[in-house]
Amino acid sequence: MEEEVHEPEEVPLALALPQLRRLKKKTDPSEELEEETGWLSMGMGVPVWIIGGLLGSLVGLGLWAFIGFLIPFPLGWMAVGMGFLVGLGVRFSAGEDDGIGPGITAAVITLFAIILAKLITAMIIASMLTDIVMGPPANVEDLSIQQVADKIVDERMDAGQDIQWPDDQWRLDDVGQDVSSEYPEDIWAEAVERWEEMPPEEQQELRENAEKDLELEEEGHEEFEAEGVGFIFLLSFGLLDFIWIPVAVFTAFQLGANIADN
Repeated sequence: MEEEVHEPEEVPLALALPQLRRLKKKTDPSEELEEETGWLSMGMGVPVWIIGGLLGSLVGLGLWAFIGFLIPFPLGWMAVGMGFLVGLGVRFSAGEDDGIGPGITAAVITLFAIILAKLITAMIIASMLTDIVMGPPANVEDLSIQQVADKIVDERMDAGQDIQWPDDQWRLDDVGQDVSSEYPEDIWAEAVERWEEMPPEEQQELRENAEKDLELEEEGHEEFEAEGVGFIFLLSFGLLDFIWIPVAVFTAFQLGANIADN
């Protein structure tokens, strides 16, 4: 009596493929290694993303400072431009890496770059205003001769002489002029003549006094400029920044994460 031979039933290919894939995933460690190296390459890519974003922010800071020098008031579209440049830098450095990682990197760098750009612009404007309002610091030689000129003024006033002072109306053209412009020409000329005839010991004494006055003057300039930086920096934030800055950050995130193309 012959035994019946049972041939295996044919399994449709569509049903067999999922089982083969699951079996391969369990037995073949190559995919697990590939996943691990993928995460590792992502970790190694973060510094590269940061470098790309910082390079983009440097270009944005340069343009922001230049435009801020020409137009000393905030422009919202400059923030969006910063986000575009930072996002572009991260995108180029990320290459084929897409997703939330490079997107967040671009967004964070953009936010800090905008704050830094506003601070640099405030420093530029405050420095310009300090030179306009207070003028540049004088030099030791002029301050030394100024002491001699003050002595001549006191002598003439004690003698009852009338002194014709220069026009005391402040003008923008006066910025950058030396100390001599504050005195009548004849008084300053006499002060220079006395200074040149003065013994070296007396000149040194006047120089030491002038150096002390110069230190106080420079401290006044620095204090005025520092207060101006803080005031202008706070003034640079307006209501529209609550719109422009989020738009800039989102623009950087889109470019960094490569969402725009997808």
